[in-house]
Amino acid sequence: MKKKFIFLLVFILLALVLNFAWENLQFPLYNSVLSFKSIFGFSFNSLFSIALYASLIDAFWITAVYLLIAIIDKNIRWELNKVNLILFSITLILIAMIMERFGLSSGRWSYSSLVPIIFGIGLSPLIQLAVTGLIGLLVSRKLSV
Repeated sequence: MKKKFIFLLVFILLALVLNFAWENLQFPLYNSVLSFKSIFGFSFNSLFSIALYASLIDAFWITAVYLLIAIIDKNIRWELNKVNLILFSITLILIAMIMERFGLSSGRWSYSSLVPIIFGIGLSPLIQLAVTGLIGLLVSRKLSV
């Protein structure tokens, strides 16, 4: 049981750290990233705080999708088979699409001309959750053996 808890903790922390790095690396791809207020009324007006806020949301979704598959598989440390990995990746890409469409349509951000667009969404944010989620999953498995 302790091993599973350590794995999950490492996985969540990696999801947060990887997404924080990704968020900071992709800031130049945006024309604007507006200051906004969270549902709790806190104001985020620095790039650091916006990246941290976005990373927390990203880590939440990656963890939620992981736990959803754990419920379906009836195992908190589910098998890394093709079906589970595809389900994990596709679900995270769909969540990224929804979040990006909402951010773009609400005016929270816009892309610079540097961003390759696919399905009306920037390629980098489209693949972010799936890539960071998969890396976090594989690395946390190795670290918590």
